[in-house]
Amino acid sequence: MATARGPWPRRPRSGRLGCHRRAAGRGRDVVVVDDDGPAHRADIVPGDVVMRVGARPVHRTLDAANVVLGSDPGTHVAVEIVRRGVPTIVDIELAPVPASPAAL
Repeated sequence: MATARGPWPRRPRSGRLGCHRRAAGRGRDVVVVDDDGPAHRADIVPGDVVMRVGARPVHRTLDAANVVLGSDPGTHVAVEIVRRGVPTIVDIELAPVPASPAAL
C-alpha cells in the first residue's frame, strides 16, 4: 500500500530509544547511540548496560524493543542502566520511528 509519504507501507506509530544494543551477560550493552535520538538526549553512552526498560527486565534485545515499539512517541520511559558499575535510572522520552525505511 502506498502512502503520500512514499511507496512503502505505513508503519504503525511506535516509539524508539535511539540506541543499538548487544549481549552483555545480564542486560544489553549499548554499542551505538544515535546523535539525534532519545538515548543521546538522556545522556546514554556506548558502554552503558541497559538492565530494565519500564517495568521489564532486559535479558534480550527484544525485551527492550517490545516495550518501546508498543509505546507511543512522546511516552516517558524509565530506563535502568549500569555505567562503570553504578546503577542509574534515566527518563527517556520516546521518539517516533522514522517514516522512511532508509532512516531505520
